[in-house]
Amino acid sequence: ARDARLHRDVAIKFLHPHLTQDSRRVDAFFDEARLVARLALPGVVRIYDLAPDDRVIIMEYLTRGTLRDRLASGRPLSLQAALRVAHALLTTLGRIHDAGLIHRDLKPENILFRSDNSAVLGDFGTAILEDDDRLLETRPAGTVAYMAPELKRPLPDHTPDRRVDLYSVGLVLVEMIAGVLPPAPAMAVHDPDLLISLLPSRARQLLDRPLRHLLAEDPAQRPSSALLIADDLARARQLLDQEAEDRRLLDDFQRLAHLDGDPDPATAAYLEMVTRELTRVEDAPQPGPEQF
Repeated sequence: ARDARLHRDVAIKFLHPHLTQDSRRVDAFFDEARLVARLALPGVVRIYDLAPDDRVIIMEYLTRGTLRDRLASGRPLSLQAALRVAHALLTTLGRIHDAGLIHRDLKPENILFRSDNSAVLGDFGTAILEDDDRLLETRPAGTVAYMAPELKRPLPDHTPDRRVDLYSVGLVLVEMIAGVLPPAPAMAVHDPDLLISLLPSRARQLLDRPLRHLLAEDPAQRPSSALLIADDLARARQLLDQEAEDRRLLDDFQRLAHLDGDPDPATAAYLEMVTRELTRVEDAPQPGPEQF
């Protein structure tokens, strides 16, 4: 829709007509909007207004679709693009968790993109405070395919916490890079090795350790903060950027060396050495945090 007063496009979220007579559903619908508005985070979809009489929420119109749209063809994102999205998501999650909230439904359908291609998180319909007793429900809210193991099979003397969101981020990161996730029977095993094996070799080198922490079946083995993994992904992005720049400089040097025919032996030997060193660096295992 078009906001005639402020001259901007907006999205309008309606409560389904058959739910408008259920006062609990109506309250939950608007509570979600107020919750998102209070967060006021750059990585969360913006709420502009409420129209309680019409049972609608007026919100930011996101022009670039969802992550699910981008993965619909089964084609993966580039490694750099996947790291950018995951880093933005983890940074936003860190702030949401610091506010005492758990999202509980992280999946490609709920990750959207603005016109500048920045990723934002939406759909807080299942978000909950960390001290809410509903976290102990035997039939938890969320999407089973992206749900942490402790939500599917409750652990003795354990209350699910913010780390359920981190498990979901790990699955989304794998899906962005691999293009797909394994079928449901394989996913029921919660095997990080299986998921990591779907990735190209360079992604495995950079992300093996962070993904093992995110996808740990035991929530105690996952990081205590989304920001710790965000830092790891930022370092991986910097390394990829440096490698790309090194490759560009080498290509430029090779072109210059061949302007007048084949390079002299000394230049050829230097080019071979630099190429070999770049390959060695790219193939080397990458360090990561030992613990969180």
